[in-house]
Amino acid sequence: MADTPMKSEHPAHNDLHWAMSFVREDLQDVKQDIRDLRGEIRHSMVVTMGYTTILMGLLAAFLQYRLPPG
Repeated sequence: MADTPMKSEHPAHNDLHWAMSFVREDLQDVKQDIRDLRGEIRHSMVVTMGYTTILMGLLAAFLQYRLPPG
């Protein structure tokens, strides 16, 4: 009987390569999502601080206008 030649690359090794490739891609996607979220949080914080500063200025101006001198 003739022997069948063995394949040089094992299917399990090939599957592991593809699995690691997919995991690496998913990890990069998660990292990008975290970067985007951090940027949105920074933007929200700056906007909130700006609104708070404007409201404090309006309140101070209103109190100076309404309170009697003395």
